Amino acid sequence: MRWLQPLLTAALILGCTSARISPQREKKPVAADAAKPRPPAPHKETEQKQTTEQKQPIVADKKRTVLEELKRRVKEQMRLLSSEDGAVRIAARREIERIIIFCFTKPWFIDEIGNLIQERMRSTKDVQVKNSLEQILRKYEEYLGWGLTEEVVKRFPDALERLSDLKTRKEMLHKLAGWRKDATVVKPFIRALMDKREQVRRLAAETLGIIGDKSAVPPLIEALKDRNRSWGERATVVWALGSIGDRRAVMPLIAASKEGGNMRAAAADALGEIGDKRAVQALLEALKDKEWWIGATAARALGKIGDKRAVEPLIKVIKHKWMWMRAAVAEALGRIGDKRAVAPLINALKDKEKRVRAAAARALGRIGDKRAIKPLIRALNDKDGLVRALAARSLGRIGDKPVVQPLISALKDRDWRVRADAALALGKLALRKIADKKAIPKLIDLLGDKVWWVRADAALALGRIGDKVGVPPLVRALNDRDWRVRAAAARALGKIGCPAKNALHQLRKLWKNDAKTVVRVWAAYALYILCKKREFFSYIIEAAKSKKGRVREASVKALGELRDRRAFATLVNALTDRIAGVCIVAVSALGELGDRRAVPPLINALKSRWWQVRHSAARSLKRLTGQDFGTDYNQWLKWWQNHQK
Repeated sequence: MRWLQPLLTAALILGCTSARISPQREKKPVAADAAKPRPPAPHKETEQKQTTEQKQPIVADKKRTVLEELKRRVKEQMRLLSSEDGAVRIAARREIERIIIFCFTKPWFIDEIGNLIQERMRSTKDVQVKNSLEQILRKYEEYLGWGLTEEVVKRFPDALERLSDLKTRKEMLHKLAGWRKDATVVKPFIRALMDKREQVRRLAAETLGIIGDKSAVPPLIEALKDRNRSWGERATVVWALGSIGDRRAVMPLIAASKEGGNMRAAAADALGEIGDKRAVQALLEALKDKEWWIGATAARALGKIGDKRAVEPLIKVIKHKWMWMRAAVAEALGRIGDKRAVAPLINALKDKEKRVRAAAARALGRIGDKRAIKPLIRALNDKDGLVRALAARSLGRIGDKPVVQPLISALKDRDWRVRADAALALGKLALRKIADKKAIPKLIDLLGDKVWWVRADAALALGRIGDKVGVPPLVRALNDRDWRVRAAAARALGKIGCPAKNALHQLRKLWKNDAKTVVRVWAAYALYILCKKREFFSYIIEAAKSKKGRVREASVKALGELRDRRAFATLVNALTDRIAGVCIVAVSALGELGDRRAVPPLINALKSRWWQVRHSAARSLKRLTGQDFGTDYNQWLKWWQNHQK
């Protein structure tokens, strides 16, 4: 448990002795034999009765007594994790988590309890027990962050001063900022931007960038303009402004890009993250910089912005002497998606460097021009596995009958990435009614692949093909040792629909008993499609409010695939999620829903801090309206004002 030490050290320094937030209670019924009371603190009453002089000699004995009691409780609950009753398992897991919370208030216990859980996890062969213990171990960081964040940020500068190791300080702040993306913690970090110690100021700026609150933008801009600060500190401020993604920072960043050197590269990267078209001209200038890494950064930024003015300048430098520059240009051209880039990218598939070939293969798939089909089929024989995998993925995106047989052959590739992407590509082709039933036996075989990713993608492909032959192997996959494969199998059975009705019993069992909420979400998705019962739809709606980003993402994706207009409000709310992946899925789901009420929130999503969300919003708007203004917020807004009914 070495990775816990930086935060435990911080807790001891700051005097944090209480975990402030307890985990959300499970709504499922709790078995009486599993619902034990919270760990007592038998030493507290004794301490109150004893004098100060008597306390010191017995403190070690009391610690040992409490620790032994806690270990006994944990062992007892771990035995219950193998119960056939799902409610008993959930209650046991929750009880272990409560013991963990208690241990965080007494740091000298945490290693002992953690080692006990890890030892049990290594020794057990029970998949259900392993899954539960894995989930408990991941809770450690989450609970610790909830308990310490508030106190740490209050005493931020002093904490950094007293934690002498720079790596420890940086790790502590990264974890804290990641746990608590909340405006209430911003003020101490803003004040720290004016601290007399440069290291404190740099770490404050970095943390503000991770939190992403827009109230930090004005003080960060002032810090950027202060030429008395070191280059390293100002570069950190630039990164923070790019991470927050507020357009007020565009002009100051353009000014910083004119300083040249590393500051130009840092500013170019930040401008790409913000995605404002006012930056295009400055980035085109940076593209010509004599230093290749500055040009490569500018190319990537232009790709993120997606302005077609950059296409010709990028094509001119696609044969640059530096490999990283060529790869960055190919990537940018793919993101912009202009068909003028197809011929240069086909040539780039022959580049001597595998990174350039890989970038070109991915870019051709994003553009989707059928001229790329034959070159990409040839790329399935490339000596590099990543190039072959990306070629398979791109062929699935372009989609045409000639690609089916080469993709079926790719299912036998020695590289697992190629097998996974070929399976996924065949599934995408099936969605466009371009499928070959010859692929089904091969995909069924892949459900036994040693790599979970391949098994999951094969399951999804079988679901998209929709043949009833795939139902029995998918039902067996509901018991896979990896939760991601179980989730994919449930999702696939939902996609198959009526022919999968004989899987109802197994899906209900999965929905009630699986240790992973994501798996239960996809089981509910399949059950709703097969039974049309409101309880399953309501379960997915509730799961979209989960504290866990992975659960919210799965729920939003499931709602998008159901295309039920009752989910409209939930999907719109997900557009403001603090996790980019959830926002991207919500944007795509609204595009699939086909409801024109989604146009205003999607236009608003073009102002997102994440370029991936902006590009996805542009695609959804094009699908809903038939118009194509790219990621230009002003053009979309003007069009909507003139055409809304």
